[in-house]
Amino acid sequence: MKMKLPSDTRQLKFIGLTAIILVLGFSSVLAWNSYQENTKPLAKVKVVDTSYVNIVDTAQLRLFKTVYEKIDVNRAEFLIKGRLSTIDGADSTQHIANANYVYSRKGNQFYFKLGDIEMSNGNEVSTYVDHKNLKVMLTPSKKVIPLALMPDINKLMKTIVDEGYSVTGTLNKVEGTVSLLNPYHLTCKEYKLVYDATTLLPKRLYIRLSNFQEPENKQKDKTIDLDLSLTSDESHLNEFLAQQIVNKKGKDWTLSPAYSTYELINKLQF
Repeated sequence: MKMKLPSDTRQLKFIGLTAIILVLGFSSVLAWNSYQENTKPLAKVKVVDTSYVNIVDTAQLRLFKTVYEKIDVNRAEFLIKGRLSTIDGADSTQHIANANYVYSRKGNQFYFKLGDIEMSNGNEVSTYVDHKNLKVMLTPSKKVIPLALMPDINKLMKTIVDEGYSVTGTLNKVEGTVSLLNPYHLTCKEYKLVYDATTLLPKRLYIRLSNFQEPENKQKDKTIDLDLSLTSDESHLNEFLAQQIVNKKGKDWTLSPAYSTYELINKLQF
């Protein structure tokens, strides 16, 4: 899902990270959207690991689909909570360390939190809050387009096979892991799901992305690691939207007392 931001980059600079994460919808979208947009054959890259062998365990592939469906953001309603960390080998300023992650959605309404950034989309307005820089921005409510966020699960399964991923898995009494690996892929080299051995609920999502300028350089890979504490088919969205950030009187919007020290950026056109 591409988000067109207003042209006032000075005021909206603080929202950049939030926009990127919303485009992800969920962390894995960054990797899988590349598949939808690029249907041309992959370019050859320098071989750096001649020991790689493409092995597809079909039972593990089916298990991957089962676990994956529990974090599918195409669902009409869900709640996902966890702690997110990222490491960018090409840009250390983009690191995120153990940030609080919450994504709740019901229909076109949603609430999203990553560290100091919060976003909510109600029936009337979308609200962006940057607690670090003490800013609040209001924009018109947006429509969520599920298929732009995450590819169809069956298409994803076909992609895994067609683009040369090795699919393997391990299991013990506590948890299992399904790993997808292609060290030569130009966008996503590795995708790993850790799940509870009894409930099959996902516990951890790990992604390793290639650097587009130097895909063969492992040192410049970017990793996304989401430690999941809760996945649910019930959004509990009202609990998140209940917090009073702004007040409306007539056509005027003001910050609630709890946010009186924040700067309000009103981009509503009504």
